[in-house]
Amino acid sequence: MNRIMMMFTAIVFATGAQAGDCSTSYNTMTLPDTPGELRIFAPYDYDNGRIIGQMRLGASGPVITGTWIESGSGVTCDSAVDGSNHWGAVTLQFNPGYTSFTGNWDYCGEGGGGKWVGEIGAGKVLFRGLTDR
Repeated sequence: MNRIMMMFTAIVFATGAQAGDCSTSYNTMTLPDTPGELRIFAPYDYDNGRIIGQMRLGASGPVITGTWIESGSGVTCDSAVDGSNHWGAVTLQFNPGYTSFTGNWDYCGEGGGGKWVGEIGAGKVLFRGLTDR
């Protein structure tokens, strides 16, 4: 049974089609086509960025919690995550319709940081004027 579950998880992860362009305050991000209780690997077009974490279905809409990782940032962490010393915690709260999100990020899991917003299916129109890494 465990092997079947692992195969199912791999299929869901591998076939989690893109939700189109998700325009965010840190450029375009790739997200699953539909929300669910699943592991997330969400690359985004900012300094070789990616989010690794979990998506959960909450009462107010899907929530992603995990770690953002980039090639460089304003702070260098003492430890590496996924091969980089530029990382932090991230939480993205989606609306119930899974069309937009608001969230927060920090450096090295120590608080602080800034806001992160996005719109699914918004093309490549990028948000401007938010805290920059």
